[in-house]
Amino acid sequence: RPLGLKHCTALLSRAGPQPSLKGRPRPLGASAAAGCRDVMLTFLVQLSFFCLGLAGIIVSVVSFVLAGQRKLERGIEEYARAVRAWPAASAQLQSASSVALHADADVAGASPSKVELKGLSESDPFRGTKEGEILQGSAYQAFLFRAGLAPELPLAWTTLKPLEPSATPRPSTLDEPGPEGFLPEANFSRMEALSDMARWGANTTLTLMIGGSRIEFEVAPLVRSVAHFEPGGVYDRCPDLGGWETSGQKCWVYERLKALCVQVAVDASGGWRLAPRVPGLNGSYGCSYQGGSWQALTYEKVAVGPPHLDRPTNETVAFDDFSVEVRSAADPLFTALEWTYGTMSFGWSQADEDILGIVLMVLGCVFIVQPCVQFGWRFRKRQEHMRKAADHYGLRGGGRLSASGGAGGGSPARWRGGAPDPERVGMRDAADPDPEEVAS
Repeated sequence: RPLGLKHCTALLSRAGPQPSLKGRPRPLGASAAAGCRDVMLTFLVQLSFFCLGLAGIIVSVVSFVLAGQRKLERGIEEYARAVRAWPAASAQLQSASSVALHADADVAGASPSKVELKGLSESDPFRGTKEGEILQGSAYQAFLFRAGLAPELPLAWTTLKPLEPSATPRPSTLDEPGPEGFLPEANFSRMEALSDMARWGANTTLTLMIGGSRIEFEVAPLVRSVAHFEPGGVYDRCPDLGGWETSGQKCWVYERLKALCVQVAVDASGGWRLAPRVPGLNGSYGCSYQGGSWQALTYEKVAVGPPHLDRPTNETVAFDDFSVEVRSAADPLFTALEWTYGTMSFGWSQADEDILGIVLMVLGCVFIVQPCVQFGWRFRKRQEHMRKAADHYGLRGGGRLSASGGAGGGSPARWRGGAPDPERVGMRDAADPDPEEVAS
């Protein structure tokens, strides 16, 4: 009889020799064990091929669905539409007579301060990149107001890869290093508990003035500490995050205010207002995508010294590198961020997705056909073996033993191995007793 998966599982589960009916050990044959190992290995290989084929078919279906959505083509169309509408929006932003940011920090000895923002022109963020080759004919010149140090790469554009890496650093758009003294120094040891998992310090009220329009922001902390739970032992990631652990497995990560960037638009009265990009989310007027939340404030992690009594010691931070930007909500940059989910990559074209789907479908079918054929072959062999066994032992219908070996019933039934039926041994000439003799 050929070995099957079920029988091999039962054989290999024996840890050692098993007692037989006569009490003598009955060891597992070496040939049977080797055959079972081959069967198990073949089963695992076939199962792996089947899973790979099924995964390839599923991914190919997903690729065909994405190809039907035409994400790249529609994204390029929306971006080109935003570029065509940009000159009018840029002219509106350039018409602003002055842009200034006022800060009033709740710090001892600090007085209200003010910084003027300068109008700047920057090149298209896609210019000179691989994505720029796809967006041919959609170049534009960005305009914004900024104060402070210009970032090395504008905000979320760090995922863009230049066609030719430049050996010279990106030049700064401002001569002065930043609004030095605009924000006062803050200390992590003077934070107040906002909740069990958050602490704020040096709360500051920011007010933006664009021409005659006054825009007030919610109170924002200059420094903050946010806690989360970290398991102990080798899975503790708190030191890698630059935080410190306290009682209760809390990991506190300390941050300071790094930048402020907002989107603005002209309202019906001709004044300026903040422009939320997500309906119902009033705080989504920032420039940082961050999963579609569009955060306006950017915080930077700070490595603090050893804490004393759950507080860091001697940790005073300055904000000389703080920067603030004001951009138009019609900037094509934000359209690109929306369509690429913050990655600045429009993805594959419809033709590329179709080709990928066809290749994966073919590979999936090749991988999945082989185990299916193997399973069908083994099933057919098993059925043939069972039929031969039934013919050999005289089994008929449901595996029951027949009363006679032929149609005429001339030969007695046989047991396994050709032996007579033990229930009929010595009963050849037996006859039923006479009822009258039994009664007498």
